[in-house]
Amino acid sequence: PPFYVSLFNGKSSIGEDFWIERKEEEMKFKRALERYQKGHRGGIMFLGERNMGKTAFCKYLSQVYLKNQPVYSIFPPLSGSILENDFSDILSKATQQQGDVFQAVNQLKENSVIIVNDLELFWERSKEGLCIIKLIEKLIDEFSHKLMVIVNLNPYAYKVINQLTNLGEHFIEIISLKPFDAEELKELIMRRHRSSGLSFRFNKNIGQVNEIRMAQFFNACFNYSEGNPGTALFSWLANIKKVNADNLVIEKPEYPSLSGLKSLNEEWLMLLGQFIIHKRMDQAKIIRITGWDVKETVEIILAMSRSGIIMEKVSGLYMIDPYMHPFVVKVLRDMNVI
Repeated sequence: PPFYVSLFNGKSSIGEDFWIERKEEEMKFKRALERYQKGHRGGIMFLGERNMGKTAFCKYLSQVYLKNQPVYSIFPPLSGSILENDFSDILSKATQQQGDVFQAVNQLKENSVIIVNDLELFWERSKEGLCIIKLIEKLIDEFSHKLMVIVNLNPYAYKVINQLTNLGEHFIEIISLKPFDAEELKELIMRRHRSSGLSFRFNKNIGQVNEIRMAQFFNACFNYSEGNPGTALFSWLANIKKVNADNLVIEKPEYPSLSGLKSLNEEWLMLLGQFIIHKRMDQAKIIRITGWDVKETVEIILAMSRSGIIMEKVSGLYMIDPYMHPFVVKVLRDMNVI
């Protein structure tokens, strides 16, 4: 049912009912916050794979640790942007301040916080692609006395950006979000499922779900997702085989064969690597990054779309299919493409 799918789409409320603690990462943030308050100037960065919950975690921290400070969350356009004017407009709307970036920041109250989400969408691997990155570095260097800057992005984009600009030197703490263990994945999924009022059983097993089968299922879920909470939520939905009036029938997730991905041609592998680094791209962005001509780019996009590896999020904007994404990452990581 649509209401059930919405519980697992990664956009559910991060209230207490669904929240799973990240004690280690929270402790690191608390320590970084204390260092900042003692005069250590710099930003705080969160790194995590796609669907690891970076944005939700930043929102949670702002509600718990920064609730008495003005906090402004910055989100990139759906297709991303490398234009300083776009970043300035987004910042102005978020802060309700006029002027360019530095004029807007100058008008903010002391101890304000700016959270830049999905930083990988504010850059690209092209000649003019680092404009906003350098702008954020300058913000941190010149305004850390009154403004805390928190950013989150995926580790593959960070690796490339840091090689080009030494981005990491501008942060007092870089915190990597760890994968969940099997028990945490169980709690993550079951809290959402229980809120639906539906029951479930495992395929080919009639009767009550026992703890042994539950443990086997969530161990398989951990192996499938490698502890990525978003991937685990997708795997739960993907393995529901039947829906009755008030009951779901679900199968244990099986780790797929990766041989097909490993045999892709070089152009596809290279472009998939760019999708992982940049998250989403349109045709124009692909051409800027790859140097391909329009005809070649269109042909490759169409072929990859037909294969099911990439999908159109909105008209003309492409991304790796979220159900395929973790396996594409694993293959490209093993092949040293990313």
